[in-house]
Amino acid sequence: MTVSRVLRNLPGIKSSTKERVLAVVQELNYVPNPLVSALMTQLKTRNRVDQGDTLALVHCLPDGYVLTENMHSFLLAVKERAAALGYGLIEFYLRDYNMTVNRLMGILETRGIRGVIFEHFFTHGHRFDYDFSRFACVAIGPSIESPEFHRIASDQFREMQMALQEVELRRYIRIGYATLKEVEILLNYQRMAALTLAQSFMNPEHVVPRLETATLDGLRGDLIAWYQKYRPDVILTQHPVVYQYLEDAGIRIPEDVGFLHLGYNTRFSHLAGVDPNWQQRGISAVERVVNQLNRNEFGVPANPMVTYVKGRWAEGPSLRRKE
Repeated sequence: MTVSRVLRNLPGIKSSTKERVLAVVQELNYVPNPLVSALMTQLKTRNRVDQGDTLALVHCLPDGYVLTENMHSFLLAVKERAAALGYGLIEFYLRDYNMTVNRLMGILETRGIRGVIFEHFFTHGHRFDYDFSRFACVAIGPSIESPEFHRIASDQFREMQMALQEVELRRYIRIGYATLKEVEILLNYQRMAALTLAQSFMNPEHVVPRLETATLDGLRGDLIAWYQKYRPDVILTQHPVVYQYLEDAGIRIPEDVGFLHLGYNTRFSHLAGVDPNWQQRGISAVERVVNQLNRNEFGVPANPMVTYVKGRWAEGPSLRRKE
């Protein structure tokens, strides 16, 4: 039993005992039999609910944040995929009063929960100073800067390319992009890179400088002047409030300008855009954590992997039809 626990990297083994076991393993050149491992995984999976195996979904969004349809889709997908694989799921809230990463991870360890999914912060640069060697973790998006867990993310570069292809097929020429600086930093400028690449092939007279501000209030204050100065044929943005700002100014969509939403969900059926497929992010996050648990891979990975989820195009009346 002790040898088994060492090979599965489970806690509660003295370091001296662990070193002795690993030394013998190395001396014997032992490697697991993949067929036996697969069989044991299947047997354990059938009985996971009875054994009380549970995953933790850690909500990192600010208190009072209203979940969007995309986030609801993500949450439902996490619950359904965890249940399908025989795992329970408990939700925790990192932004609760007096909650810290150290306290939260201590609670998880006390409860015997070793698989953890960290939700998106929607702000960049977050760092956790904690020993995660007893946990299998995955992060949603790039907001956790350190440590570098395996991550599930949208391929923002290709999503922007998808959006640009769609507007090109509809004969839009002057393409405007309205964004927030915080969003671009969080996305590592992937959207901006795709747009800049596309603009390098355009007639310089058709290139519209992007509108980038620090806040939504700044976006609202600068939007109409930017639109009137550069006269884009279509506006791409992650922020659906831009649609309302345009309408409030008497600008008709799509008659005066097309509108493409880069964070589409079913609540915005009056818009066209790119659906970032949060449902698949949830499914992939659960599968990544469970795979780590089944392979006894704990702690911060030496070679963190990023799984990019492909977005989906969503038709809508805010763009003119393809010719």
